[in-house]
Amino acid sequence: MKARRSSKLLVLSSLAALGVVAGTTLAQRTPTTAFHLAPGISPADVPSSLQTVYQRTRTATVRVTNDDGLGTGFFISKDGLVLTAAHVALSGGPLKVTTTSGQRLNATLVGFDEYRDLAVLKVNTTRQANGFLALADASPNVGAAVLAVGNSRGDFNAPRTGEVTNTSATLGASFPSALIKTTMPLAPGDSGGPVVNAAGQVVGVSTAVGVSQNGYASYISPVTKSSKVLTEIRAGVKRGTPMLGVTITNFDEETAASLGLGRPGGVLVTGVSEGSGAAKAGVRAPRTTRELDERGFSRQRILSADVITAVDGRRVVDGDALVGYLRTKKIGDRVVLTVQRDAKSVKLTVTLGAKTQV
Repeated sequence: MKARRSSKLLVLSSLAALGVVAGTTLAQRTPTTAFHLAPGISPADVPSSLQTVYQRTRTATVRVTNDDGLGTGFFISKDGLVLTAAHVALSGGPLKVTTTSGQRLNATLVGFDEYRDLAVLKVNTTRQANGFLALADASPNVGAAVLAVGNSRGDFNAPRTGEVTNTSATLGASFPSALIKTTMPLAPGDSGGPVVNAAGQVVGVSTAVGVSQNGYASYISPVTKSSKVLTEIRAGVKRGTPMLGVTITNFDEETAASLGLGRPGGVLVTGVSEGSGAAKAGVRAPRTTRELDERGFSRQRILSADVITAVDGRRVVDGDALVGYLRTKKIGDRVVLTVQRDAKSVKLTVTLGAKTQV
């Protein structure tokens, strides 16, 4: 779900975003809005104290690809288990990994947790000569040096260094809670990559980047030896977030007036996934036209659109409110949407689905 915020957020894979609306994660798929990324760094720019850590981490890191794009992952066991981001693993199509040694291998999904944006893959190989990374005993403190390895900017398993600035950051309902915020220059393609401490132990998985008035930041989903979620997904647990099957946006007074709503309220449906619960319930994508503005530039104008104003009788003030409520539900639950459509208010009952179903 994408909602307008004071900061811009990008999920770090070239693949897919989380939740009901597209957030901004680090899988590498072209973002829908302009987003100026921090410049990357070369291996030569890695501090001498981290060079050995980088080389060891790089050896165990892989590029993860599927039909939609690319992300990053890393070996966590000698029998070929790979940890990555859930939004990388679930973005669609057969999964393949490319190792630092150049092997291109098929991978299968073992388990995932979309709430934490973590997934485990199993590489189909009888030999794993790339090493694997150990998990840290504890999460890093503010000010600790961290190093990530990823596949953004056309690089292959390249370094990104920085330090921890917050150990319990929140980006909104579309993203995991209690993220670790850092200064590393992550970018789309880095999602799912390892983030290690100065000892080379994994403290998290690359998840998202953001830009606000306070500057540039990157975010990682924390992982340690004692992480219950990792034990669960290694054992095959598949925990998805319930989805309506729509993309949405918050909207301004001008758009509200053009739709005859008088004032902003609720969220505007910008797209509906074919076969989703929302589509089956009758939620509609907007009807649009193109026209020239006062400067002669072509622009899209919305003629008619569905606006979700409430869910189960609870007022929806913005995208976060809708996503936050849906995350209290389970896949298969039903919710009743109140939808403003032209001059009418209609109620539509939607069965919540999983990402793999939409």
